Formats: sequence, structure tokens, C-alpha cells
Amino acid sequence: MCFAKIIDFNMNTTIETIISDWKDDKNWVGDILNPFLEKKAFGWMNPIKEGEYLLLFTIDERTTFVDGQLEPYHSFFSYHTYCMGGTEEEKGRELRRLISELEDFTERAKEERLKQFEEWEKDGKDAATSNPFAF
Repeated sequence: MCFAKIIDFNMNTTIETIISDWKDDKNWVGDILNPFLEKKAFGWMNPIKEGEYLLLFTIDERTTFVDGQLEPYHSFFSYHTYCMGGTEEEKGRELRRLISELEDFTERAKEERLKQFEEWEKDGKDAATSNPFAF
């Protein structure tokens, strides 16, 4: 299940809530739980304009081995907010946009990792995982 389906969006929803829910969602390729999946978020405020932030999100997975060698995965996504200092309606639109963009980023990362698995299989390589939930 994607984290965006878990969020109960209301007037109390904040960037922090969205980021926390995204980081807590450990579903990975094939919607298999991967408790070792690392999701991180970093943020910087625009010192000139109130309500503007630059956010950086990363996904790291280190449970895949190909032909006995660790094959780590890393992906990142940057996001720029515009209206967090605006009206409640503007903030709501911005938060919904963040949820949508994070959901798209996560799905792209899953698809990219799945394509890697398919390539390894096609090349006759032995791909395995140390994630106990994948068995």
C-alpha cells in the first residue's frame, strides 16, 4: 500500500506529518515489506521568502545481492515548496502536490529497482535478498 493512501488529509496535516508517514512506509518492490529500507528527508528554508522550502528525499536499499555481491540502490528527489506561507487553501494545494510528487517518486524508484532485477535475471545473474519478508 502506498503511503499516500494511508494519510488522512485534513486541516491538521503538515509537511512533517507527510514526511513522517512517507518515511514510515517500508513497502518496496512488489509491495513487499522491507524494514531495512532507508528513507530520509532533508529540508532548507528560503531565508528571503517565508513559506518556501527546498526538500530533498532519498531512498536507500541495501538488502540485494547479485552473484554474491551487495548491489545497493540509491535514488533521490528534490522538491521546492512555494505557498506554505500563504492562505490555508494554498497550503492545502501545496501539501496535496507534495503527497502526489512523493508517491510518484516512490513508484518510479520501485519500478527502476524492478527493472534492475529483470535485467539481472535476463543476464543469468543470481539475485537474492537478505530481506526476510521477501521469502
